[in-house]
Amino acid sequence: MKVVFNESSMRRVLHMMLRFSLIEIRASDSVATSAKIADVFHNLPLALLGCSTVEDYEELMQTLHERAERCGLGSYIRGLQSVAETEVSKSVT
Repeated sequence: MKVVFNESSMRRVLHMMLRFSLIEIRASDSVATSAKIADVFHNLPLALLGCSTVEDYEELMQTLHERAERCGLGSYIRGLQSVAETEVSKSVT
């Protein structure tokens, strides 16, 4: 069964993705990889302040995916989103 996320749960997914990405940046041995991850996520905190609807969060997620694709991190971000959604859905259901 697919979980439908509301504004609150979508915000939690994005925060969790940011949290995981910061851990990845800290743990990475590659400055280039850290820079790419930072490039994808550096605008997220400010962008989250402007989100209030499901559509806002979906647009923000799409923007993250587009940036990730440009940086060669598309599969990384898709995986990160999947893990975050799984974790958040455990608390929703």
